[in-house]
Amino acid sequence: MANIDTALVATTDSYTYIGVVAEVLNEGLPRAAWLIIGDASLRSWNARLRLAHTLILFQSLLGLLMSLVFVGAAKAFAQGFIPQGSRQASIVYVRLSAFVALSSAIETAVANATRALDKPDVPLVISGAKFLINIILDLLIISTFHVGSHTPSVNTQAAIRLACDLSAAGAGILYFKFATQIRRSTYNDQADYSTISTSVIHRYWVNNKAISSRRK
Repeated sequence: MANIDTALVATTDSYTYIGVVAEVLNEGLPRAAWLIIGDASLRSWNARLRLAHTLILFQSLLGLLMSLVFVGAAKAFAQGFIPQGSRQASIVYVRLSAFVALSSAIETAVANATRALDKPDVPLVISGAKFLINIILDLLIISTFHVGSHTPSVNTQAAIRLACDLSAAGAGILYFKFATQIRRSTYNDQADYSTISTSVIHRYWVNNKAISSRRK
C-alpha cells in the first residue's frame, strides 16, 4: 500500500461525489441509444453510425463543460464536501477529479452507442484498458516499491486515476472507430454488389424481352 497521509483520505470521497453528479449526463442514454441508434428497421447502417458519432460528440462536449465547472468551483466544492482540516490541501485533488465527468460521459456514450450498433466488445476494451493501466501506474508510482524517491500523495493518486479514465475513454473511441470502419467497408461492398447484381438482372431481363419480341 502507498504511504499516503491518512488525514487526506476523506479527500478521495470527492471523486465519488463528482462521479454521482456526472451520472446526470448519462441517465437515459441506454434506452435512448437502443430505441434510436439500435433501430435497424428504419435506418441504414451509415445513418445509425452518424447518430452514434453525434451522440458521442454531444456527450463529450457536455462532459467537458461539466468538468470545467467543477474546476472553477473547486474551492466551493471542497467547502461543501470535505472536512475543514483537509479543504485547502484538497483543492488540487478536486480539480484533477473534476475530469471524471468528461471521461464518464465519453465512456458511457461510446459503450451505449456501440452496443446499439451490435458492437458489445467495445465496452470490454474500455474496462480492460482502464484495469491494466491502473495496475501498471499504481505499481510504478504509488506502491510501496514505486520507482523513484518521491513521496506519493492523494494528488498523485488523483492524477493516476485521471490518466486511467482518459486513456480508457480514448482507447474505446479508437477501437470503436476501427471496428465501425471495417463494418462500413463491408456494408459498402455489399451495397455495391447488390447494385451490380440488380443492374445485371435488369439488363438480362431487357435483353430477353427484346429477343422475345423479335421472334414474335
